[in-house]
Amino acid sequence: MSLAKTPIFLGFYSLIIIGLLSSCASSPTTPEAEAVPQLSPDVIIHTDNGIIKIQLFDETPLHKANFLRLARSGFFDSLSFNRIIRDFVIQTGDPRYDNGGIYPDRPSGPPYTLVPEFREELVHTRGMIGAAREPDDKNPDKRSSSSQFYIVVGKPQSPEALRMMETEWGIPFRKGKFYERFQQALSDSSFAGSFTDFLKEEAYQDFRYPPEQVDLYLNQGGTPNLDFNYTIFGQVLEGMEVVQEISEIPTRAEQPMDTVRVLRMEVLTQAFMARPSPSNSTPAQ
Repeated sequence: MSLAKTPIFLGFYSLIIIGLLSSCASSPTTPEAEAVPQLSPDVIIHTDNGIIKIQLFDETPLHKANFLRLARSGFFDSLSFNRIIRDFVIQTGDPRYDNGGIYPDRPSGPPYTLVPEFREELVHTRGMIGAAREPDDKNPDKRSSSSQFYIVVGKPQSPEALRMMETEWGIPFRKGKFYERFQQALSDSSFAGSFTDFLKEEAYQDFRYPPEQVDLYLNQGGTPNLDFNYTIFGQVLEGMEVVQEISEIPTRAEQPMDTVRVLRMEVLTQAFMARPSPSNSTPAQ
């Protein structure tokens, strides 16, 4: 599926418009064994179709803090899921779509955007939560929308599709990160030489999806054509069946023909406690 054909962007009628560390007790026979961390939700999204429990990632602190602030304020309450693409994503968070009505004179969200927080360990496997944004021609820095977000539904991918995404998005992203480090090294005089020399010294290797991400993409699915272009900042822990049900609502021009609202967002106390790093290894089924 081409990113150009299914962009996640803002724009009316074609929007994007989409402590915990709970652990198991140590065995009496192996007291040195490490406790196994359990994932707990930060927010429960109550919808017309049921609840969706989500975790927000500490590794994307700007997006996490922004989402929690909006959720606590009641910003999302009554907003409709305004964009649905079967086998791709469901989207909400646009104030112009409220309680089943359309209000074109309203702003599309709070008047700010967020710096992207792309990370190689956070990719678009099924159940991941990402930030919508304007397209590249209007937004070359890939800054995120202040409020609009999507949940990945996706479909199983082929090994060939993943190889293509590695070449098209993963390798340029990783090289770009190394180039930033190269520029910093030149600036602070910790390195003198060419970028090629720097890559050799840093033992650079081209990006490849790690086995756990490949397994998820092949067997559960996702939308890898969005990787390293849209910030992933959370994942569904429970309620993926609700997401799937919403994704199957009939649409017209990607807008659902039936209204499904976010009734309210319940922020949990665990959101303020430490938790294990995400690895894309435990999304909802």
